[in-house]
Amino acid sequence: MNKKRFANTLVIILAFVIIMGITGYFILFQEQETAPTITNTPTSSVPQNTQITTTPISDLPTDQNALYKEWIHFREEDDDPTIAVYRPSDFVSLTPSRFRMKYRFQENGSCSWLSLAPNDAHYMTNGTCDYPENGGNIITIHKASGEKLGELIILELNDSILKLKK
Repeated sequence: MNKKRFANTLVIILAFVIIMGITGYFILFQEQETAPTITNTPTSSVPQNTQITTTPISDLPTDQNALYKEWIHFREEDDDPTIAVYRPSDFVSLTPSRFRMKYRFQENGSCSWLSLAPNDAHYMTNGTCDYPENGGNIITIHKASGEKLGELIILELNDSILKLKK
């Protein structure tokens, strides 16, 4: 009788562990975020007849000095699937999340971004960036080694919001 009770208890415990494992797996991958805002398109993959056009930053409601701060991705405000909304780190308190992309831009051309390590740790990676010149709206980000990491395309910028193309 004790063996039967033990076996039934063991079956219930195993079923619970399996259900919790499956639920945790889905929650993990629904909350995890990657950094889709950095694009790295080698020039060789763009057809020569293709013309890439962007709206000059001077034509957008922007103030480039507003860029020089720390920005955190507010995915709760991503109403358009092609636009990532960032807010200053001191904007409001955020809901808990496993990972929120973060960028820190400084006037001297240095920048850093939040990276996710294989062990699920978060750390800031330092690099440099080229800010928009002549009214452009593309920030080019370089690793500390000087290698180009990618580009961020600014769609809107002011003191309280930074919208980037995904």
